[in-house]
Amino acid sequence: MALRQSNSDSGTTVGEFLSFITALVMLLAPVKRLTDVSAPLQRGLAAAESVFQVLDEVAEDDRGTVRIERARGHLQFEQANFTYPNAPRPALIDIDLDIPPGQTVALVGHSGSGKSSLLRAIAGLWYAGSGTIFRPGSEDMLFLPQQPYMLLGSLRSQLLYPNPERAVTDHELRELLEKVRLPDLVDRVGGLEVEMDWPKVLSIGEQQRLAFARLLLTRPRFAVLDEATSALDIPNEEHLYRQLAEIATTVVSVGHRATILKFHAQVLELTGDSGWKAHPAASYRFDH
Repeated sequence: MALRQSNSDSGTTVGEFLSFITALVMLLAPVKRLTDVSAPLQRGLAAAESVFQVLDEVAEDDRGTVRIERARGHLQFEQANFTYPNAPRPALIDIDLDIPPGQTVALVGHSGSGKSSLLRAIAGLWYAGSGTIFRPGSEDMLFLPQQPYMLLGSLRSQLLYPNPERAVTDHELRELLEKVRLPDLVDRVGGLEVEMDWPKVLSIGEQQRLAFARLLLTRPRFAVLDEATSALDIPNEEHLYRQLAEIATTVVSVGHRATILKFHAQVLELTGDSGWKAHPAASYRFDH
């Protein structure tokens, strides 16, 4: 039976019925959107639950704590042992290593050998285990990850991070970008004050070069590079390491290319069985 509009004062008119249907659709639309996101939301909650479970395991681990002692301009591991929470095999055992100022070290090893654990320990983020780490304060260290941190803000703020109040002229910032082979970046994006979605504007290789510009500007006593040149070709990688050698920063690098060894004095090889070996960089071979 077809619906038709009524002129009567009583009963439901066609217009009222259509208004009711429209309101019902508007009420149900958010429910549909919630249904669409319910699956990823559940996965996110499950992941968060796993993270909290790991944190609880770390808190309940009674096998000791690695001590972190401040030592200006010095990085040293003294009988350091690193353990995984509630795991039978330790991550790394009996590391005795002294990295004095100027003693650059390349950290190598297969996936799962403990490189990330060691870097977290240097950063003061890994405490499960025993022994002592002597390390400079945070103001004397800079970490460059494989995926650089791109903060919200202008190109100037990207370059000045993590010291946004540093007084640096536009000319100095342009020279800095030339040193990392990004000479046209300022003009390309429209100036130092422009704000953009930098991870989308810059390629990974450009982001890594920009992170090196931060390092050259900051000149920390120690720099820890976690595959910080992985997206660059060898000529650009070697160019950045040469720039780094000129600022007298002690470097600890994680990498898989033999070409970086020439810029390091020592190799710390993690053997994958919780052990480690030290080698002179000049004689080390990745396939040995």
